[in-house]
Amino acid sequence: MNRVARSLGRAVLTRAARGYVRHRWRSVKRDAGRPWRTGAEGTAASLGRWIGLSLAVGAKALGAGAAIYVVMKRR
Repeated sequence: MNRVARSLGRAVLTRAARGYVRHRWRSVKRDAGRPWRTGAEGTAASLGRWIGLSLAVGAKALGAGAAIYVVMKRR
């Protein structure tokens, strides 16, 4: 009985955790995309969005490169 209750509790907890993670992922995705879909229109706004996107991609690439450098340096 104890083994059954433990496995059932684990299954319920796992299902609840997956649902929470899905909910948070959708929320983060929606919040991250909101500035790109709404806001001012025009050349300046479009240019600002492209600059922001390029800075975000550059920061991501720099972070990934630094992580790879640290991992390779330890070997």
